Amino acid sequence: MFRKPSFHLPLHADSELDFVVPHFFLTEFDYARSLEQGVIDDLDPEYTHQYRVTLRRIRSLCSLLRELIPPFEQRIL
Repeated sequence: MFRKPSFHLPLHADSELDFVVPHFFLTEFDYARSLEQGVIDDLDPEYTHQYRVTLRRIRSLCSLLRELIPPFEQRIL
């Protein structure tokens, strides 16, 4: 029910952040969206917990990469 799909993107020292970061964001946003109806319907507290954890992961990565994310994209996120 709450299984998050694994992040299957092989990373290397020379991996391009322009590809890896958007892929991570898409995976996280997709997972958050899959939890939204459970949060809205108040089916189980775990929906809300997983939703918040996912948003924290996104926010943490944004904070870590603040210097690398262009201003326009920062406003979108």
